[in-house]
Amino acid sequence: MISAEFDLVVKPGTLHRSDMGTITGQVWACLGEEQFPEPNWSDLIVGFLSGFVAAVSEAERTSQPQVAPFLDGPFELRIEPSTPTNWKVSAHERANPKAEAAVTVSADTVKRSLAQAARTIASECRRRGWSSRELDSLARASNLRVD
Repeated sequence: MISAEFDLVVKPGTLHRSDMGTITGQVWACLGEEQFPEPNWSDLIVGFLSGFVAAVSEAERTSQPQVAPFLDGPFELRIEPSTPTNWKVSAHERANPKAEAAVTVSADTVKRSLAQAARTIASECRRRGWSSRELDSLARASNLRVD
């Protein structure tokens, strides 16, 4: 399915920090009408968002396809720059080359949604008094450049 919609959904009220400092929470992507991996997907949210930021930054820098894996399950988002301003974002199980969903959107749409998700999670973690190097990095990365 090709659409023109992309959104990254995070639920800050679901955040949980383990005794070891690992932060989990609900995060998933809406690609058109599809929700991937599924609504209310729980993952290592700071790690996933950090990886997605790295993939977006690398796609922007190199114009080469990049992968943002979910960390709790065999799922990933693939970013394929078709032009400097338009990207195809597709949802996959890692072992399956066939996309479960795909959208072609402006790169700014992806960056804007990711930056908002990262800001939301970093802010909620700070509000709860949680800190880590990865969280500090996520907070800095939430300032993705949007043209």
